[in-house]
Amino acid sequence: MSAFRYLLALSLIAVAAEAQSVRHHFAPAPAKSSRPVSEANYARLELGQVAAPSSGMQGRRVTFTAEVIAYDARMQSVEVHDARSKAVVRVLLNNLTRAQRQEIVRQQVMDLTVYGRVVNQNGKMVVAAHRVDPILTDLAPVKYSR
Repeated sequence: MSAFRYLLALSLIAVAAEAQSVRHHFAPAPAKSSRPVSEANYARLELGQVAAPSSGMQGRRVTFTAEVIAYDARMQSVEVHDARSKAVVRVLLNNLTRAQRQEIVRQQVMDLTVYGRVVNQNGKMVVAAHRVDPILTDLAPVKYSR
């Protein structure tokens, strides 16, 4: 009888271990941008500093504010421009969720604050965005009285 109890206990432990691994296997994946981005980890720079290929920015976390001049047709990237430095930089939106990318295009955002890592893509500096904050401008009609 002791051997029977031993086999029963062993089989129950094996079933519990298998159930644990199956539950872990089918657990929902975390959202892409569910973790908050701390602004302290990013260097605040001008867009001209990011765009310069010899500036040694590759791999650094940066944040900047710039004007949107072009959207990618597949909503995978935007091109931003800084009027003071006349620099144009491509910002990759792959790390954002699809809903976040669609929101940027739907609201027709003109200015963005970008938090991301500078990467070299085909000899050009590109920013892989971790977070993008739109700067919304409300253009309400103004009544002029005479």
